[in-house]
Order: sequence, then structure tokens, then C-alpha cells
Amino acid sequence: MRFQKYLKVNRYKPYKYYYLDYEILRNSITSLKTQKEEDSFKSLLDENLNRVFGFIESKYQEIKGELRIRKRGGRKARVILVRPLVRAPLILSLPLIYPPPIPPPLPIISIPS
Repeated sequence: MRFQKYLKVNRYKPYKYYYLDYEILRNSITSLKTQKEEDSFKSLLDENLNRVFGFIESKYQEIKGELRIRKRGGRKARVILVRPLVRAPLILSLPLIYPPPIPPPLPIISIPS
């Protein structure tokens, strides 16, 4: 139980809806008895992984678009992210809210070369 508590405390709050639902996955895997329950767990895991990977892809596209815009501006700039994309492990507890809210964009600081 300590690991679950650690994950809840250390998750990055603005992205809390994009972590794996550790508690539900843990309870589901410990109660596996039949093939049907195993299939249900696999489906639940796939949903969680799709949510996490979808979020990572959206952040990647957001940063890629921002860099493209800055390059069109005629000057090259070094880009520094003010906060990290992922500060905590990806396996964290989430409330089951669908669709999850869209997180705020990452602030970016441009430093001329």
C-alpha cells in the first residue's frame, strides 16, 4: 500500500488525469480468476495505456508545433521548458473521468542564440 500512496503524493497535479489508474489496475490483476476477468484486465490496461500515450503524443505535437512557429520567425532560438513534461512515474492513480480535461500548455522561454 505504501507504493500506491507514494504515487498519489508525487504525481504532477496538472497532468493527473493522464496517468495510469494504478489502484484499479492493481485490484483487477489481484482478483484474476477466469479468462473473462483476464480479458477485462487487458482491456482496462489498453484503455489506460492509450490515454497515457495519447497525452504524450499530444504534448510532443504541441512542442513540435511551437518549435516550427519559432523557426518561421527568422531567428533560431534555444528553447527551454520551464517545467518537465513528466515529473513523476507514469503509473499513477486516477479518477475515472472520461474524457479527461485538457491540460494547460507548457510555458516556453526563448533565449536568442
